[in-house]
Amino acid sequence: MRIFLTFIYLVLFTTGLFAQTNPSLAGVWKLSEFKDGNGELINVHPVFYKFFDNTDSFTNLSLRDTGLTFAHKGKYSLDVHNNTYTETVVKLNQSNTQAVTAVNTLKITFNEDKSSFTIEGTIQSVNGQFALYEVWTKLD
Repeated sequence: MRIFLTFIYLVLFTTGLFAQTNPSLAGVWKLSEFKDGNGELINVHPVFYKFFDNTDSFTNLSLRDTGLTFAHKGKYSLDVHNNTYTETVVKLNQSNTQAVTAVNTLKITFNEDKSSFTIEGTIQSVNGQFALYEVWTKLD
């Protein structure tokens, strides 16, 4: 019995330990900062949101005069060991995005309590490639 209880304790302890070191993107995030073309960090009004679900799907949303609309959506993957985030855009709202159907792999960095993350790298857009630097803050 003691061996069984020790085994259960170890499974529960290590499962909790690993869960804390592997951040999840599931939830709603708002764009809080980005770097402009001159490399200046700009605070963003709360109008851009990312929704990540538990099936590795994402939707980018923006708040417009007509309400909250989707900009683009697709699939994502997170590799915490290599600090990479890959976003595969599969559906676009052409009137509400500069994204294109593409696969973009970016560097991702989480803050200490996993309440925000930064993505940076080069992405594809309707105007070609450009350097992206964004800070996203979790809302839920």
